Amino acid sequence: MQQSGWHEGEPGPRAGALALPLAVGLLTVAVYGLYFSQDLGAGSPRHYDAYYTLIRSIGFLDTGDWLAVHRNTQPDFRKPPLQYMLTALSMKAGMDDMLALRLWPFVFALGTLLGTLLLARLIAPYSPWAMPSAVLLLASSRVLAGQARMGLLETGMACFLVLSLCALFLAERDSRWWIAAGTLVGLGFLQKAPVALAASALGVTALCWLPGERAYSWAALRRSRDFRIGGAIALGLCAFWPLVQVLRFGPKYLKVQYLWQMIYRFHPHPPAGAGGVGPEPLRWLEWLRFDSPMVWLTCLALLGVALLTPRFRRNGKLFLVALYVGVVIAALAVAGGEVYPRYIVVLTPFLAVVGGVVLAELVPWRRPLAGGVAAVLFATNLPALAQVTRPSDANDADRMATARLFREALAEDETPIFFYSEARRLDYPPPAFLYYADLDRRVAVFNRVGLRQLGPAKARQRLRPPYQGIAHRDDYAMVGRYLGPLVEVGRHGEHVIWKSAGRDRPPGGNDPPEE
Repeated sequence: MQQSGWHEGEPGPRAGALALPLAVGLLTVAVYGLYFSQDLGAGSPRHYDAYYTLIRSIGFLDTGDWLAVHRNTQPDFRKPPLQYMLTALSMKAGMDDMLALRLWPFVFALGTLLGTLLLARLIAPYSPWAMPSAVLLLASSRVLAGQARMGLLETGMACFLVLSLCALFLAERDSRWWIAAGTLVGLGFLQKAPVALAASALGVTALCWLPGERAYSWAALRRSRDFRIGGAIALGLCAFWPLVQVLRFGPKYLKVQYLWQMIYRFHPHPPAGAGGVGPEPLRWLEWLRFDSPMVWLTCLALLGVALLTPRFRRNGKLFLVALYVGVVIAALAVAGGEVYPRYIVVLTPFLAVVGGVVLAELVPWRRPLAGGVAAVLFATNLPALAQVTRPSDANDADRMATARLFREALAEDETPIFFYSEARRLDYPPPAFLYYADLDRRVAVFNRVGLRQLGPAKARQRLRPPYQGIAHRDDYAMVGRYLGPLVEVGRHGEHVIWKSAGRDRPPGGNDPPEE
C-alpha cells in the first residue's frame, strides 16, 4: 500500500483515477442538496431554540444595533452574532422568515459535506474513493439532515471547523492557505463557539510534533509571513466581538458566554443552577446510535483500526483527525452540563472521514467497492432521513392568534408577563410567544419555580403593576396567588389572558426580572 499522506514532490494519482470518485462525491452532495431543499421554508419551526434564532435575528432589524445580539428587547450574551446577522440580512432583503431561518444552516450543511470530501482527499490522496465514501457516510447522518433544516447554529460551527482544517492541510502546499485558515477559524468563533480555534491549535501542535509531517515545523511557521497574517486574522476576529461586548456591557458578557455557556456546560460537576444534568460517560454513544447506528458503529470500528494499525498511524493527518475525534468523545463523556445530541455534528464529519479513508484502503478491490459499501450504509438510512427532514406538521395559527389578542389588549403602561409550566413548555414555547407577540417592551417570562423563588411579596414588587399576562388555564389560579387578584380579559384555546385587578403602581417598583 502506498503511503497515504501527501508530501511535497510526490506525484498524486492519475487524473482519470480521480475523476469518477470525485464526480460521485460531488453528485452525492448535489442530490442531497436538491432533495433536502424541498419545502425548506414550509411549516413551523421544529425546535424550541429555532424561535430564539428568529427573535435574535429580528433584534438587529428592530433595534438597528448591529454590535449586540438582542433578545426580548435586551442585550443577549449567550451566542455570537454571525448566523443571526446573516438571517437578519436575508429578512431585510425580503425573504420569508421561515426560509431565512433555515437557509443558512442548510448552506452550512452542504459546506460541511463539501469540506468532508476535500478533507478525505487531502488525508488520502492515493485513495480517491475515500472522498465519496466519507461523503456518503456523513450524508447518512439523521442529526446533520435535521440540523440542516432546523435553524440552529451547529451546521455552521461544523462547516467552519471542517474547512479550517482543510485550509490547515492545504497550507502544506501553499502557505497562503494560512490566511484562509485564520479567517475560517475567526468566522467559526463568531458562529457559535471556539471549536475551530481549539481544533486548529491542536492540529498545528500535533503536525509540528509528528515526525512524519516534515512540512510542518515551529521554525518554518515562525519564518512564515502568511502564518503570522493568518494568526493575526484569527485572533483579531476572535477578540473583536468579546471586546466590543465588554466595552459596552461590562464583564457580565464573559461570565455568561464563557463561564456559563462553555466551561460549566462541559464541566464534570457544574455548580447548582448551571443547568447540570450529571455526567453520563456513554451519552455520546447513545446519540450516535440514535443517529445512524450502522454507519457510526462501523466508523467507530474503523477508527480503532486507524489508531492501532502502524501504517495508518504513519499518516499524520489521519492520526490528527482521529485524535480530534477522541478529544470530542472525551469532552462529551465528562460533560455534566446541558449538552444535547445535536453537538455530535462537530464529531460526525471527522468520524466519516476516518471511516471513509480506512474503508477505501482496507476493502479488497477498493476502487468501486469502498464507495459501494458506503452507499449501502447510506441507503439503509434514507427512510429515517426522509422522516427527520419533512416539514413540521405543527400549525402555529393558534399561537399567532393568542399572541395577537394579547398584543391588542396590552395597554401602554402595562408590564407583559408570560407564564409557562415545564410540563407544557413545548405547547407554547416562551420564545414562540416573544416572536409572535413582537412587543416593543420586555416580557417577564416565568415558570412555577421562578415564581416560588420570588415569593408573593417580591413578585409583586419586581413585576411592576399594572400588568397583563398569559398562562395556561390550569395555571391561572396559581399565578393569581403570587401576583394578587387577576381579571380574565380573554381566552384562546388553552390559554387565558388576564390583567392585574389593582392598577396602582407601588413606589420603588423595579424592571421585570431576567428570564
